[in-house]
Amino acid sequence: MSRQVQRAAVLAIIAAAPALPAAASTLTTLYTFDYTHGAYPHGGLIIDQAGNLYGTTYYGGTFHNCRTASSSTGCGTVFKLAPPASGQTAWTETVLLNLSRKDGSNPLSYLTAGSAGKIIGNTSWDGKGGSGTAFELTPPAAGKTAWKERTLFAFTGVTGYDPQGGMITDSAGNLYGTARAGGANLKGTVFKLTRPTKDQKAWTATALTNFNGLNGTNPSAGLLADSAGNLYGTTIDGGTSTDCPPNSSSVTGFGTVFKLTPPAAGQTEWTETVLVSFSYDDGRAPRDNLISDSTGNLYGTTSEGGAYSSGTVFELSPPTLGQSGWTLHILVSLSYGYSLTGLVADSAGNLYGTTANGGAYGQGAVFKLTRPATGQTAWVETWLASFNGSNGAMPYGGLAFDRAGNLYGTTAKGGTSGACGTQSGVVIGCGTVFKITP
Repeated sequence: MSRQVQRAAVLAIIAAAPALPAAASTLTTLYTFDYTHGAYPHGGLIIDQAGNLYGTTYYGGTFHNCRTASSSTGCGTVFKLAPPASGQTAWTETVLLNLSRKDGSNPLSYLTAGSAGKIIGNTSWDGKGGSGTAFELTPPAAGKTAWKERTLFAFTGVTGYDPQGGMITDSAGNLYGTARAGGANLKGTVFKLTRPTKDQKAWTATALTNFNGLNGTNPSAGLLADSAGNLYGTTIDGGTSTDCPPNSSSVTGFGTVFKLTPPAAGQTEWTETVLVSFSYDDGRAPRDNLISDSTGNLYGTTSEGGAYSSGTVFELSPPTLGQSGWTLHILVSLSYGYSLTGLVADSAGNLYGTTANGGAYGQGAVFKLTRPATGQTAWVETWLASFNGSNGAMPYGGLAFDRAGNLYGTTAKGGTSGACGTQSGVVIGCGTVFKITP
């Protein structure tokens, strides 16, 4: 298929995409990054019991000369955003860590809550091994203000490098995540970081699986664990599908969803199973985390493909009695927007996510998928908010709920700060943190 034909096909698909209805909700910009305190947040947020928000920025901060950054873009930050005090309206941003080449740089992932208020994260580059790090931040001691940073592990490539998804923990405090590249086949890994025993100092890394193309390539999302200790995740590329997409002349697989089963008693090897290899009609390039419901169904997004070439939202159902294969259902083909993030669900089972562009102004949107009513099968897609540049643009990170049902997230660009430059006379913006009130 020629590139001219491919481009014409994409334009025709987008032109045919339906307009979406908007739902009543309020978008509030809580904070606009100014480069000094961070720039271009790509990961989502986590929320503590006091309502404080924690996240990372890919660039910005006070340390420069990082592996993937120019001398003026900064290595990234870890930040905290505290809600207004009684009688106030402004949220307060605090930089907990200015990342440096020594610590690791350019984090793309969300953070993980550890024990005793600690925060765990990873960086995609730099560190002692030059290939990213896993780090831990400990809250200030009484009377102090500074958080204490400790590098838990420096990636070298043997067990993977460029970790872009967040990590999860088990009951023993071990960490699990994915590395986009490296490993035995240079196509990425799922890794385990084992906490040191009392007689040890160093964390140890183990590759639980090495991707080889057919079982997936380039995992950029974090993992999901079930009650039995099985791990689930996605890869951007790889798998067995070879149908021709309208926007690429050479693709090896369109991504996978995989399951890793822990070793049986007396064994050491984890077992990987590919649950689905995406075709272009199903959606291509799943880039973020999966979620599950009480019956074991998995939900996720693809960033491309589907009926309008803008990605899909899918459900993956476990085998029924007597069957072995999982069943893929496409809940909706996104009509415009390219979803780069995972989903969150409310108590009613409705799903929420973001698109990197699209919406009323073409600069990204937050969408809601309402579960079908009794007797119906179709999910209903609506826009909760559209970004216009000044209130944010390109929401690459996922969403988080607070206890009141409000949604929080980040945009990679946009906002009113001119510190990150302009394009065609328009402020690019260093990114924002936003809140959506239903």
